[in-house]
Amino acid sequence: MIYRDQDKFYQAEDTFKKAIELNPKNDKAYVGLGWVYRNQGKRSQAEDILKKAIELNPKNYDAHIELGHFYQDQGKFSQPKMLSESH
Repeated sequence: MIYRDQDKFYQAEDTFKKAIELNPKNDKAYVGLGWVYRNQGKRSQAEDILKKAIELNPKNYDAHIELGHFYQDQGKFSQPKMLSESH
């Protein structure tokens, strides 16, 4: 997390990959790796890794938030319609 917070993306990537290698069920490491990939512009990898984190732990709030940020970056959120617009 320190590498990530210092924007040392390559060191953070290596560390999160090692954590996953040591414990493939570590959903928090997947979230960290997804964050790194998102900030490196590795879109398909970021989405896949974040979905894996959610698959491992559907209650991982950070995974859902990070995936939401990913989709927002991609413009995959649309503005909700106001109730007054539908009448």
